[in-house]
Amino acid sequence: TRQPGSIQTLAIKSDLASDVQVDISWISSVLLRLTNADGLVIWHDGKTICSRGILKRLQGFASGAEFVLRGLDQVWQPDTTAVDGYCATTRGLGSFPSQLLPERVLPADTEAAVVKPLPGGGHLILWSGRPRAFDKEADRQWVANAAAKLGLLLNEAGDEPLKATEEMCFEDDLPVPLEENEDSSLRDPFARFDTQIRITPTIFGMIGLGVLILNRQSLVFSEASRYGVDPAQTRADLCAGVLSVTLLLQGLVWISETPKSPDIEDTSEWEDAKNVLWVDTSLTQRTSEELLWAWSAFSRATRASSMAIFWNGKCVMQGGLFQPGMRPVQRDFCQEVITMGKGRYLAQLNNYPAKEQFLDFLPVKTQGLLLTPLRPARNAPAAGLMVLGLDAMRGFGKVDQAWASAVGEKLAVSLQQD
Repeated sequence: TRQPGSIQTLAIKSDLASDVQVDISWISSVLLRLTNADGLVIWHDGKTICSRGILKRLQGFASGAEFVLRGLDQVWQPDTTAVDGYCATTRGLGSFPSQLLPERVLPADTEAAVVKPLPGGGHLILWSGRPRAFDKEADRQWVANAAAKLGLLLNEAGDEPLKATEEMCFEDDLPVPLEENEDSSLRDPFARFDTQIRITPTIFGMIGLGVLILNRQSLVFSEASRYGVDPAQTRADLCAGVLSVTLLLQGLVWISETPKSPDIEDTSEWEDAKNVLWVDTSLTQRTSEELLWAWSAFSRATRASSMAIFWNGKCVMQGGLFQPGMRPVQRDFCQEVITMGKGRYLAQLNNYPAKEQFLDFLPVKTQGLLLTPLRPARNAPAAGLMVLGLDAMRGFGKVDQAWASAVGEKLAVSLQQD
């Protein structure tokens, strides 16, 4: 934000357990890096336990983290009722339930906000100065996954079903209305009218060429043509023709680059697939819960249909669809990814010879693979691998890959400490 009077904050309640503080720090950092959020707060058990990102400066905020949290508690006490919702522009901010948003500390240019309930009680609230910052359902799902993780940490209830009914949009009267079952990201006019925008240069190019031809014909067959065509007119026609052809070709390029929606397989029809959820019993309860949360997050927010975790050469976790009775095995291609320390994304698995190393334990109709090395630190050597099987070609976007990398680092730290 460029609003005067704002301050960058990082404040976490000091009386929380050290491992909980570390996890809250990781969650808040990843949310700010991988979503459009400018700031966030976490409210639990009647008080603010975390504030991170940009806030409007109040008196005493510059004195330290505890003063930030204390100041927030003085000006903001939301209701304990679970609320799950978001808004796209400033008009929706006032539609949230009273006192739910920390309005006294929101920057003046705040445009969008999203609120997710914590299982067991509490709120996770993010805001942004960008309009429609949280319109993509995948982004809001990752925020919900983070809320579930916080519930697991704070309430030991991260796997409990939420009591909130369904997600609400506190802005039903937007200038671009939505039809039933349409994606809320289509409130962005560039997404809603994508085809029309791509074809517009071609239309104008064709109109320009048509007008140019008619103008040239009328000039050639006119009385004035007996004395010759003015060279300036010829040069003008040449320039207009080049511009029209450029528009025509640009429109064709845009049309050819229209992204295709991935063809999603119906996993219920896979005959060689069995739903598996298994964690190595030698792992501690905390690490096991972390692995289960990771699989729950990927299965909710992405096209992942299978997940296998390898650590120190052996499989320590399976989740999702696998061939019955087959245990995942770490073979040469997996070892190469671990050694190189760089993830590999096989968007169309059938095109890669390495598929044979996976399709003896993954369903044969698995459409793609994402392999993420597990490194406890950014420059540390990898000691494990996360394998995600997808039910759609090109099923993972860049944001999904970034989340996979972030979650992989967190799992590596937990497994190393186990």
